[in-house]
Parts: sequence; structure tokens; C-alpha cells
Amino acid sequence: RIAMNQAESEYQTSILEHGEVHPESILKSVRIGDLHWEYSNLSLCLDYYERALFNLWDYHNINHHNNDNAVNHPSIAMILHKLGNVHARSGAFTEASKWYDKSLEMKQALMTPSSSSTFEPYP
Repeated sequence: RIAMNQAESEYQTSILEHGEVHPESILKSVRIGDLHWEYSNLSLCLDYYERALFNLWDYHNINHHNNDNAVNHPSIAMILHKLGNVHARSGAFTEASKWYDKSLEMKQALMTPSSSSTFEPYP
């Protein structure tokens, strides 16, 4: 629980210093989601991942209200996959499949013949 308290504190500090739509705050939101995943707090995990996704879309000026995927980005693909994991763990397999499909589509769009075999997300 110490890790959660520290992550929450760092997240709040980042929001105060930079705002929610900033790479540092987005990464901290994902980290808190990861901690909730570890503790099996799926509703809070989902909340933090969704928050990170919406803020990342805003950061990249993507119109998420129209599911505009004009911008493919490794961090967006990573969060989409994490959302799929949460839905799968909660038993919502159809919903999980939708998130996995979006993530895979974006990852495939990002891979080029010259790209490496590793996939490094970043804001």
C-alpha cells in the first residue's frame, strides 16, 4: 500500500505542476492503474487507464468522441491493450476483444519493415 500512496501523491503533484494532459501525469495515471491491477481493484484500474487514454488523446489532439484513430501511437496502443486485460479479467470477453482489436490494429499500423521487433510505449 505504500507504493499506492506514493504513486497517488506523485500523481497529484504532477497534476498540480503540469495539469492532467501532460506526459508525466499520464504516465503516473497508468502507473496507478497498474498498481490497482496488481491489487485486483479492477474498477479503479479501469478508471485510471481510461483517464490516461482520454488525456493522451487530448495531448495528441485526437478527437476521441468520434473514435478518431488518425494518430497511431505506441502509448495509446499500450493503454488499449491494458483496457482489454481489465475487461478480460472481469469476464467481459466481448468488450475485451474490442480493446484488443483496437490495440492490435494500432500496433500493426505502427510497425514498419524497418522497425525493430520491440515495442516501446511513451507519451
